[in-house]
Amino acid sequence: MIYEDKYIKSEGYRICFTTFYKNEEVKEKEKNKPCIIFLPGTMSNPFTYWDFIEEMVKYEVVVVGIHFIGHGKSSREKVDFNIDNLKQNVRDVTKYIRENLKDFGNKIILFGHSQGGILASSLIGEDLGVDTYILGNLIISDQKSLKNIIGLKNVPNIFVPIIKVFIKIYGKLFRYKQVKFYDYVKNADKEEILKDEEKYKYDPLRINSYPMSMVTSLITIDTKNLTKPKNKIKENIIVILAKDDPIFPLYLEKEAFDLINAKNKKMLIYDSPHHMMYTEHPKDLAKLIYENINKL
Repeated sequence: MIYEDKYIKSEGYRICFTTFYKNEEVKEKEKNKPCIIFLPGTMSNPFTYWDFIEEMVKYEVVVVGIHFIGHGKSSREKVDFNIDNLKQNVRDVTKYIRENLKDFGNKIILFGHSQGGILASSLIGEDLGVDTYILGNLIISDQKSLKNIIGLKNVPNIFVPIIKVFIKIYGKLFRYKQVKFYDYVKNADKEEILKDEEKYKYDPLRINSYPMSMVTSLITIDTKNLTKPKNKIKENIIVILAKDDPIFPLYLEKEAFDLINAKNKKMLIYDSPHHMMYTEHPKDLAKLIYENINKL
């Protein structure tokens, strides 16, 4: 596998996206397969998913991995970034690829894992020129049981909107405060996260905490574009779930899938106990994804 980095301006800052190819021959020839824009999970970058991407490009698709603002090879100057900044990064990279599509593929697939999946889902219906969305997990804001994930299980539903307003205000007042992943993801196993940190500690691109501005904006993200879309959702939606994901329970993800108001949606369940299933089962999942996008 070979790759090259490109930098563009987004939100007034310099952000990077890395384009991965099977080899030099694929890079140079006309692209007749989809381009997959990949959105990494929390605090990670495209290189975190190296093994998976390497398997994916064997099918001669082009994979473009985004380094969000504050992540990877992108600018680290803005220390109080939030989910809206990341959404704009995706819009800007997608616009660049759409305007130069012949250099990348014949259509665009937006694929996000973990936080990247939530981010991708929040963009569905924006008419970005995306043919298909692949969501590596799914949680949406209209779920009544979503409060289980953010630690509000025993709070009456009537108080949840008020608490979300408080969370937004708190995020603005303490936007620079740094938060570790296992401090705000209720179901995260700290020991597993620490193992991941050990595995990637030599990665100079990896970050280990988020500003409170990012954490609170993620918790209060609005995904009514999926449940109450202004216009009919025309894009294909493929949701791929780990059967025993320790962070996103399958029953919550199935509930979220049922709430999506779209005709062309499909759910695939892969038998894995790993939240990071793409780094644990890269070959199998690359094959599963390619087989499904090849049918579209």
